[in-house]
Amino acid sequence: MNQINFKSKAFFYCLIFVFSALLIWNLYLTIFYSNLLGLIPITIQGAILVMIFLRNRYTKIAIKVWALIFLIIGPGLQLVGRLLQDFVDNFANADLNHYLTKSLNLIIGLLLTIYAEQAIEIVELKTEENTIDQNNPIN
Repeated sequence: MNQINFKSKAFFYCLIFVFSALLIWNLYLTIFYSNLLGLIPITIQGAILVMIFLRNRYTKIAIKVWALIFLIIGPGLQLVGRLLQDFVDNFANADLNHYLTKSLNLIIGLLLTIYAEQAIEIVELKTEENTIDQNNPIN
């Protein structure tokens, strides 16, 4: 059976903080603004949090896919779309805050993806079956 091991405790707690904060934020938006589409990120972030706590072997892939979709591709497309719109408008209504927040999301997504590759390792747990098979001279 495979399980993950976090090489850095700081990264482990950072992941828990990021996913918990986003989960609370999405819960707030879903409840107070009655936006049922908020259930999608709530479900995904809740599942990844459970995977982190259970140290599931697919956690590394889930974190990387989540960061790629929600922190790199999404904000990247919004950044390019707003940039094209501002080019058409000759930057008359350019919103610097939008560019900064989307760029920050992109940077955080890239850092999470790169650091997840380095800080999370998949280890094989020794079970009775593995030790019996290894000690059996017949196999």
